[in-house]
Amino acid sequence: MAKTDEMKFIDQHLEKIVLGVCVLIMAYGIFQWVLSSPQRSEVPDVGGRIVPAPEVDGALLREAQNVRRRERTTPPPKPAPDYSKAISDNRRLPRVSAAESWGEPRMVMIAPIRPEAPAGISLKKITDILDTYAPKIVEVKGARELVNCDGGIDKLVFRGKAEFDRGALLKAWNQVFRGSAMDEVTNTVLAVEIERCAVLDNGQLGPATKVTRVVMPAPKGGEPVKDVAIPKYTGENADVVRKAIETFTNQSQRNVLMPPYWKVWSMTDKRWTTPWNPVVEPEPDDDKTDAAAKPAPVVVQAGAAGTTEIWFHDTDVTVQRQYTYRARLVFISPLYTYDDVAYKGKPEDALVKTITSAWSDWVTGEAIPRTTQYFLTGTQAVGGKRQLFCTIFTRSLGQVVKQKFEVFPGRIIGGLDSKSVMNPVNGVAQSKVVDFATNATLVHVDFEKKFVNRFGRTDVTQELICSENGKLVSHILVKNMPDEDPRAVEYRKLQAQADGQTP
Repeated sequence: MAKTDEMKFIDQHLEKIVLGVCVLIMAYGIFQWVLSSPQRSEVPDVGGRIVPAPEVDGALLREAQNVRRRERTTPPPKPAPDYSKAISDNRRLPRVSAAESWGEPRMVMIAPIRPEAPAGISLKKITDILDTYAPKIVEVKGARELVNCDGGIDKLVFRGKAEFDRGALLKAWNQVFRGSAMDEVTNTVLAVEIERCAVLDNGQLGPATKVTRVVMPAPKGGEPVKDVAIPKYTGENADVVRKAIETFTNQSQRNVLMPPYWKVWSMTDKRWTTPWNPVVEPEPDDDKTDAAAKPAPVVVQAGAAGTTEIWFHDTDVTVQRQYTYRARLVFISPLYTYDDVAYKGKPEDALVKTITSAWSDWVTGEAIPRTTQYFLTGTQAVGGKRQLFCTIFTRSLGQVVKQKFEVFPGRIIGGLDSKSVMNPVNGVAQSKVVDFATNATLVHVDFEKKFVNRFGRTDVTQELICSENGKLVSHILVKNMPDEDPRAVEYRKLQAQADGQTP
């Protein structure tokens, strides 16, 4: 009951108690910060002393004047050192006479600079360079020639020339092999690959075929010339293989780049020539002229430096057909047999024997014209039978020959016949079987063909309708053709050549 009375008392007088506490706190603050702090009119610390407020301005002025009149107490800066004089003094060498003994010289061992051994040359570096080089075919020409084989044979041939910058290739390879254990980098050509495509009648190219190198027959009583064989590298016969490569380079590489070919008879110069190579070894004389007086033979060399010339001869061709050619070179890999130079991560690179250049661009030669030509030159009536005859011109032993053939509908005009032909080499006539076959088949004969002669009158002639290369072609008697007709002009030219060259 007593506690209840106490709580009621506190509840009734709580506000008065709080108000009384606040009044006490306020009275304390006024006494502490207001009544106890005296009002001071001085300004302390002006020149190290307290100055009353009315005298502050004068004191500040006097202090400023004292500071202005105050003398400098710090020392002046030191002068800059004379570096040029110090350098000059240090460059002066002491006089030798001033030193009694320099003592024994001291040997200082300096370690030599040893470059880090290369990890080896990878084959890919070599082939990547070779892939950027290709031959350039500069000439392709077809011809029908009399070659110096078995006393003289007519041959059809497409002949080509190409160039390859082996000097630039060797320089690029030397850059790769610099610093390696390779004594000398070589770029030996093992083979020349030639591909050919025939140009079809529709202008498209036929399949590519490989052109085989012409192999000359062996001289009488001798063995045919063969390329030096290079054995396979087994990992233990490096010296043998390298010696074979050196022998091949010296003895066989020229025949690879410039394969030999029969000499060609020149009807103009009346001698055997090499039209693909103007610089050749001179012919031996039959007389007994002093050998010392003869000029030294001149031979075209295929050196490793500079541009190398390449020849090829394709004898597997036909007349009236265009062919296009491309070429590439097959090299013996410069890493072949060099295990200590090949990249250590691919030791098999030293076992790769051959690598190839890029292919050249395709180059097309003009077709060999058909040398066999026929003309309707005569007609004959025997009883009730009429006959027609064609004069056919072709070439044999390098010259124009002619023969007359009777023609029949449904048959090919011309054929094989024996002919006495003058050999231009020795001037002796010899019997030759000459192919006078043409590419024409007689389809129709008209014995009463009307035409207008040179006098403007209508006349009668004979006409042949022939099939040539899938086309029908008309031929009339040559004597009835106008003089300016191209076929009449060609006939007169061939007739003059045949009459002047055959016995």
